[in-house]
Amino acid sequence: MEQRTLGKSGLSASVIGLGCWQLGGDFGQTGVENTQQILSAADSEGITFWDTADVYGGGESEKKIGCWQHEYQQERTIVTKFGRDGSLYPDKYTFENMQRCIEGSLERLQVNSIDLLQLHCIPPAVLKGDTVWQALEDFRSQGLIKYYGASVENIEEGLMCLDKPGLTSLQIIFNL
Repeated sequence: MEQRTLGKSGLSASVIGLGCWQLGGDFGQTGVENTQQILSAADSEGITFWDTADVYGGGESEKKIGCWQHEYQQERTIVTKFGRDGSLYPDKYTFENMQRCIEGSLERLQVNSIDLLQLHCIPPAVLKGDTVWQALEDFRSQGLIKYYGASVENIEEGLMCLDKPGLTSLQIIFNL
């Protein structure tokens, strides 16, 4: 599997990534029942970019990835997203609330620092402001996250993010 450097980060990531929404059971039990098969196949094929979120199965996807990482340690870039659960969305994006969400992801993923944390389709008004971006810088300075980015719903929201100097990644929903 071809590996590339992810944005400005220096993190290595496979050109094909594994979306882990199904591990949380949000699409039914198929993904949950096949978790070990899915993660094993990803490892076997050299897929090192794994994308999850704190809301996938209420954190179940992160927990499964954390357990797998603990048992089968190898080089992977684990990306998680936050900002869509009720403790933040739609208008509770305080430093303290965001930190609690990040600490929950750290615990579930069984890591000390998140490789890449992305804002998860947060409201455009919040995205435009400086509060979440300054908090992300602070979390990076504290070592809770290594890099940050944004997952957005459309091009207009993506353009709102491009002037943020610490932005490492920009993920835009593309669905056939």
